[in-house]
Amino acid sequence: MKSTRASRRAPPRPKRRVRGAAQRVSRMDDTPRGRLLRAAAHLFLEKGYERTTMRELAEAVGILSGSIFHHFDSKPAILEHVMREVIELNTERLEHAAASPGVPCARVRALIRSELESIHGDTSEAMTLLFAEWRSLDARAQKRILALRERYEQIWLEAIESAREELVPMPPFLFRRLLGGAIAATSLWYAPTGAIDIDELADAVFLLGAKRKEARA
Repeated sequence: MKSTRASRRAPPRPKRRVRGAAQRVSRMDDTPRGRLLRAAAHLFLEKGYERTTMRELAEAVGILSGSIFHHFDSKPAILEHVMREVIELNTERLEHAAASPGVPCARVRALIRSELESIHGDTSEAMTLLFAEWRSLDARAQKRILALRERYEQIWLEAIESAREELVPMPPFLFRRLLGGAIAATSLWYAPTGAIDIDELADAVFLLGAKRKEARA
C-alpha cells in the first residue's frame, strides 16, 4: 500500500571557494584606521555610542585622542563608517555567495549561510551595532546607509525570485522579511562553538522556507 509523506531536504552544499582578488580586503584591517573602526564597533556596542568618549577610542588603539582626527572628522563619522564598512563588506560576500554554482535553491541556501556568517563571524559586533545604534545616526547618514543596503537586499530578492518553484509560495519581499527575521534571531541563542555548526544551521534555516514535496513510500 502506497502512502505519501511530505519531505524536504536542504540543497547540496556548494563547494567552498577561496576568496580571491574579487573579494575586497576589509578596511577593518590592522592599520590604525582599521583598528580604530574595530575598537569603535566593540566600545559602541559594549558601552553604548553616547557613553563612549573619543579618549576611550584612542586608548583602545594606543594613539593620542587628537590622532583620531587624521582619520575621521567626528564621533558620528566613525559610527557611520563602521556601518558603511560592514554593509559594503558583507554585500561583497553576499555577491560571492550568489555566484555559487548549482540550482537556484542552492544559491538561496548559500545566501543564508553568508548572512549567518556576517552575524556570527568576524563582523558580528559591527552587524549588531548596525541595528543597536541605528537611531544614533542623523537623518542624512541613515539615508546614505539605506542606499548601500539596497544592493544587499536586491541580491536576496533576485535569488528568491529565481528559486520560487522550490520555496513556500509567497511574494519574494515577504519571504525575505520572514527569512531575515529568522536569521537575525539566531543571535539570541546560537553559539558558533556549540554542537551545531554554521552549515547545519544554514540547512535548518533553509528548510523553514523550502516547499514540501510529496514523496511516495
